[in-house]
Amino acid sequence: MQAATQPSHRLPAQRVFLNWDQPALPRVADYLIERFGRDHGDAWVVVPTARAGRRLETLLLERLPAFVPPHIVTPGSFVDAWVASTRSAEAPRVARPLEATMAWVTVLRDFAGADDGAAANREAGQSRLASLIPAPPDPQDWPGWGSIAQRVALTREQLATGLATFADAASVAAGSQERWSVLAALDQAYEATLTQWHRIDRETARREALSSPRNPTWSQPVILAAFVDQTPLQAKVLERCADVTSLIFADATQADRFDSRGGLIEAAWGAEPLEIPADALQVVSRRSEEPEAVAHAIADEADDWQRVHGELIEEKKITVALADEQRGPSIVRGIRSAGGSARTAAGRPLTDAAPATLLQSFARLLRTGRLDALAEVARHPHIELFVAEVIGSTFAGMSWPTLIDEWATLTLRSELLSEWLVEPTPTSTRGSSPQAEAVPHPTRGEAIAQLYRCVLGLLPVGDVRVRPFSAWSEPIREALRRVYRDHPLSAEAPQDAGTVQCLEAIACCLNEQAELSALATGDPSVDASSAIQWTLARLAGKRISDPPTAGDIEAMGLLDAALDDAPILVVASANDGYLPGSITETTDGLLTDSLRTQLGVPNNAQRFARDAYLLEAMRRPRVGFKMIAARRGDDDEPLKPSRLWVRGSQPTHTASRLLRFYDQALPGELPPAEEPIHGSWLQPGRINRFVIPRPASNATLPKKLSVTAFRTYLSCPYRFYLKHILCLRTSHDNATELDPPTFGSLLHDAIADFGKTAINAEDFEDQLAIRDQLISHLQRRAVRAFGREPRSSVRVQLAFAEERLEALASLQANWFREGWTIAHVEHTTNAEFQVPGGSFRIEGRIDRIDIHPELGLRVIDFKTGDTPAKPLTQHVRDRAGQRRWLDLQLPLYRDLIMRDQIFAGMETTPIHLGYAVLPRKTDETAWSPLQADTTFWSEAATQRDAVLTRILRRDFRPAHDPPTYADAFSQLCADDWSGREEDLQSWSDDQPIVGADHA
Repeated sequence: MQAATQPSHRLPAQRVFLNWDQPALPRVADYLIERFGRDHGDAWVVVPTARAGRRLETLLLERLPAFVPPHIVTPGSFVDAWVASTRSAEAPRVARPLEATMAWVTVLRDFAGADDGAAANREAGQSRLASLIPAPPDPQDWPGWGSIAQRVALTREQLATGLATFADAASVAAGSQERWSVLAALDQAYEATLTQWHRIDRETARREALSSPRNPTWSQPVILAAFVDQTPLQAKVLERCADVTSLIFADATQADRFDSRGGLIEAAWGAEPLEIPADALQVVSRRSEEPEAVAHAIADEADDWQRVHGELIEEKKITVALADEQRGPSIVRGIRSAGGSARTAAGRPLTDAAPATLLQSFARLLRTGRLDALAEVARHPHIELFVAEVIGSTFAGMSWPTLIDEWATLTLRSELLSEWLVEPTPTSTRGSSPQAEAVPHPTRGEAIAQLYRCVLGLLPVGDVRVRPFSAWSEPIREALRRVYRDHPLSAEAPQDAGTVQCLEAIACCLNEQAELSALATGDPSVDASSAIQWTLARLAGKRISDPPTAGDIEAMGLLDAALDDAPILVVASANDGYLPGSITETTDGLLTDSLRTQLGVPNNAQRFARDAYLLEAMRRPRVGFKMIAARRGDDDEPLKPSRLWVRGSQPTHTASRLLRFYDQALPGELPPAEEPIHGSWLQPGRINRFVIPRPASNATLPKKLSVTAFRTYLSCPYRFYLKHILCLRTSHDNATELDPPTFGSLLHDAIADFGKTAINAEDFEDQLAIRDQLISHLQRRAVRAFGREPRSSVRVQLAFAEERLEALASLQANWFREGWTIAHVEHTTNAEFQVPGGSFRIEGRIDRIDIHPELGLRVIDFKTGDTPAKPLTQHVRDRAGQRRWLDLQLPLYRDLIMRDQIFAGMETTPIHLGYAVLPRKTDETAWSPLQADTTFWSEAATQRDAVLTRILRRDFRPAHDPPTYADAFSQLCADDWSGREEDLQSWSDDQPIVGADHA
């Protein structure tokens, strides 16, 4: 490391203390106006963060609406501006971040022999890198190499803050010298690669500028606005400035804690206790309680404000400081749940915005070709208009996610293969809603194939699957343009701001990537998925700012909070590790704290001093100040209190605070009382409680009811409303085996196919022939649904299904020998039923109807559950002397048959109803008839008419006793909610719910 030559004609740096009695930035604005008046154009104001710069500019505009503003920059931007002023026009251009990354990728892959055809050479290259990268990425995993390149570049950048290099680290490192030597060799190759491209690394340009004695002194005024955390690099640059004024946000009595340029003196801030009041800290048991505790602390401070000032505080006068910035979203949600208006100053990750998630899903589809990846794209909210436009009216109104989920559940296939996408699915629709039946089943596979082709058409690769990275910029841009051209977006609209910012950021990335074509060796050939993934990786770390309308209480990092001018501040995550933080967590263990100290790179001791100063800067100018800490983390790991809060001027202070944090007390003291956390803090009297959503008064009733719908209504009328009026249901695409409905449908379909098959009369009593027929139909159905090589779990279930059909073959042979013949299979019948207030058409589909010349008709419902079902107990149940109806299936089948024209003239023919049970234990396979008396049939008719009447009256009140099993509607029906009984009492028992007539 070479020391920079001291410049001549430099004035001594001036220090101006702003004191703690007021916030920092308003005082900075006043100083600038007093010194420069209306013309600040020659001045450079260095602020710690970009947000502080925006706030300072706003304050200046409020004081002087018409003025020439200064250059307000962050420390890094000022250093770059100074370097640019020292470089000649002929000098190599400073490499952009992407160009630097590509240079590192080139060097890393060359060292690893990624492009070398000889295996021995690749092994030798990987051996050279083994100490640094034990398991290098695949040669064609360009995003993986890019990720490693960025980590190496980050380590290099952190070394440069202390004016150190990889070679410097290798010279002083002890146990890890080999790794640093490899990095030093890579660094030389990296510099050589940039030289070939006529570029220079930014850190190299900075070192060259500082080491040159010929560079002139920066003559324009430089004002350091509360910029106290200065790195050695920044300090050296400031030494080259002739006119530096440091505005120090601290009391003048603390002058000995700052150096001549206003930088923190580590030893001074690391040694002295801060004397933070003990009651400033509020402790919660777990971090999950932190958001509520923050809202509670805000409410307490707001109450104090109202008592002192006699008025409600404006929420914009409250700030939350985030010692752990990852907690920002959960803290904001907690404040909003309490009735407050909040947002994060840093915003949310740009990669969470809709355009980025669409590209991520699209890349996964291109990479895997899986059905669940297509479902992920189909679920994206911004793809719907594009698909509708491309596919047209053929599948208008199609719920693509639901269709894919149903297909995945029916077929259990994961790959998108053209040879089966055009095949029809199984024809059974058992348990499907009316919405599912709206899609003709032979077109399901074709519909998914059409969607797949439509989505792939966004980025047509043709035969050129691999092309230069720069050449993918325009296709990706065009894909986004096609998706969003029909979405009217406005950057001013809060709901569109994130999407617009994300699209603009992606466009900038694509523009930079397109320029890689000018580099001789820095434009690798990649496929479309890798190009998209690499583009998105470059967006990682960038954020979308929340619009001001998103909330008034801002949650921000410690650097910003220290300069914020809100009078009330609450610090979240005041635990050791966050406050003070650790500076060594971002370098993968390479830059240890001891190595940082040896190289003069910022270390944990300096971070401790910085956070000590920031805590004072946050606390001193406030009228209200609170800190929140947790005893245990998200994974129940024990946490420690902040050392900055624990440390006091007396040993007893430290002991008392430690005991208080761990819910203990000193001898003779009462244990600390933990205040309860309750809701509705910010708006007293406001009630936030769940209520079961009421049915719409104008909900249209269905034209007809299925027989199975009666069981749902008898179980819970509200579930009937959700399922059969609103047509709600759950769907997913993550099935790994047949669920019970699909398994049952497969067996039903095989049995139905057997019933429809014409076989010779002499074979009817042959059990083996029946078994072969049943299993043959099952296998044909299975091939259509699951392919010729289904997953292993499906093969096991098909074997179980064959066992059940073999047991049925024995039962079926006996029926044939007894004289029963198959009359109707999957027989659909319907009839109109009149009740007071209107009428309803009931429709049923009967599995099978057999006929006997002497015994009459037998109505068979095949049951494939694991345990045998008894018809009578499936329909009625006696509890405490009260008969409760559970189902009306078989009585309704009887009613429908008696009104069916097909059976006209058979009014006196006996009708036998029951179940053919095919349970898991095949020795229990049997015919289970319904044993019922005349009272049963009479009560069934009464129950049928009562259900129809209540539906016509729109009586959809939830059942008083919810089902004992959890289903898709349990949460909507609030089955486990403690306030359910209270809510049900508000549903009128004597006033019908009036609405539109059913269609």
